Amino acid sequence: MVIKLLNKKFKNVDGDVIEKIKVLNSDILNLIIEDILDIESIEDLKKYGIKSF
Repeated sequence: MVIKLLNKKFKNVDGDVIEKIKVLNSDILNLIIEDILDIESIEDLKKYGIKSF
C-alpha cells in the first residue's frame, strides 16, 4: 500500500527506495501512510529511516 501511494504521488519511485520500503516494519509503514499528505518529496522519507537518495 505504501509503495502504491508513493508511486501515485511521486510517479517514478526509485527501485532502491522501493526495496528499502519493503523491509520496513508495520509500525513505520503505518506512520508513512498517516503522513502521506505531508510528505512533499521522496527525500522526506529519510525521517522514517529510508536513506540512500
